Amino acid sequence: MSYEFEDIKPGDLITSNFMTSIINAIESLDDRVIKLEEASSEDNKVAIIELDPKSGPYRVGQEMKILGRNFEYSIGAHRLYFDATNVAVFKPGSSDSKLIFDIPEVLNIPVSGKTVLLTLKNRSSTDSRFITLMPKKEPLAGSIIVDSYHTVEEGTITPNQTATFKFNLKSGLNQPARFVISPFISIDTNQQEWQERLRVLDKNKIEINEIILNNGENQDFYIRITSIPSGTDGQVFSLTVDATADSIKGSSLLESYTVGQPPDEVDTSIHPNITSVVDPQNNNAPLPPGDYVTETKTVKRAINQAALIRVNTLFDAPGNYDITVSLENGSNWNVRLVNPIPTNGGNGEYNGISAGTTKIIEFGVGPLAGASSSGKVKFSIKRKDLAFDRPFFVNLELKQS
Repeated sequence: MSYEFEDIKPGDLITSNFMTSIINAIESLDDRVIKLEEASSEDNKVAIIELDPKSGPYRVGQEMKILGRNFEYSIGAHRLYFDATNVAVFKPGSSDSKLIFDIPEVLNIPVSGKTVLLTLKNRSSTDSRFITLMPKKEPLAGSIIVDSYHTVEEGTITPNQTATFKFNLKSGLNQPARFVISPFISIDTNQQEWQERLRVLDKNKIEINEIILNNGENQDFYIRITSIPSGTDGQVFSLTVDATADSIKGSSLLESYTVGQPPDEVDTSIHPNITSVVDPQNNNAPLPPGDYVTETKTVKRAINQAALIRVNTLFDAPGNYDITVSLENGSNWNVRLVNPIPTNGGNGEYNGISAGTTKIIEFGVGPLAGASSSGKVKFSIKRKDLAFDRPFFVNLELKQS
């Protein structure tokens, strides 16, 4: 509403109506100024419209983007906090409507995460969001152990019936991790048919494909063949299991089973685990990619090349142990025990082992002139007062130089 007033001449009477009109005009002007100020303030109000990634939990060190308006980045008036921790560095591409940054280190964030207040300010206003923040993810490091009990739940492995094998997964990693479980069948014929029948079961025998463990934890699980193919009585096959977390892999030993027979009794108080396969002719460097296949435990070497296989072995029971290694199949392959130092016809022994002792056992393999195209090494650890041992196998393949 606008007001118009007649000019006032000297001597004119100032009436109450005239004064009321002046007061009304002033009040109207004041109302309009307030509205203009409010509109101006609203136009400059900082607003968080979207977070990228859109949903959490978020992690310290992770790149994050905030989309919105009126950040006042271009004049340096923006301020961003995670609780009381200020974000000091913003990445190229940031603007008055987009902020790009790495989430800063916030104190006292537990492994399980914590709800923190994300606050964005400009000169005159504030907007905020509650988010779930996880601690910075450190690179995985350590070892993964996959151990076989060498048992079959059904007893005898029978055609057209299930066969269920028990394993144990132990995490030696530095933090909680998700382990992908990958079983592999090795058999001379119809390998794909057998492979397609493999299933991974958890400790309650519910089908899964991964297991989550904290560092130091272990858990039993099972591998099931849903139906042993018909007409396979007497066939020998091997089963191995890989457990992978990020780029770290652990693998069970290569152990053999025969259809129509129960598995041989083995000493499950011995826990061998192949930790590395190296080239002793090249300063014990790891073999080139493809020269050791973990799924089938196959070592590939050309004539006059060698491989050193290291086996980290945990002994649960005290006692005296014999260590033997021999060529099970094939010919003209050099197979020898390296550590412990052989003392008896190429064999070795550990005496006075205490429960919980770990030993690094090493043996070497390599093809000689006229070596067969393939072969198999049998490795055995046996407590001297028992009738059975803990055997496992390594396949050999002649590589063309």
